[in-house]
Amino acid sequence: MQDSHVIVALIPNFCEPGCTVGLGYVDLAKQVLGMAEFLDDSHFTNVESALVSLGCKECILPLHDVMSKCGVMVTERKKAEFKRRDVAQDLGRIVKSSISRFD
Repeated sequence: MQDSHVIVALIPNFCEPGCTVGLGYVDLAKQVLGMAEFLDDSHFTNVESALVSLGCKECILPLHDVMSKCGVMVTERKKAEFKRRDVAQDLGRIVKSSISRFD
């Protein structure tokens, strides 16, 4: 069992014949931030594999069936909270605060 607390955010884009999934994660213990985009099937088997591989403890998206199967707590958020225009500013804050801890 991992000691790290990994939080994942998922953004599915449903299209024929499958689904493209955007995945972003933060590992608080290791101070790692990552992201990926991949194709998945209707059973979200690749999402499940990614969550298990990362040792995810929390996910921000209502894919309740997959999350409960992996034993992951689900945190629901409104779509309006995810705005592209805020990404650069938020990332700048995250990077700046982590750099200042090492000074």
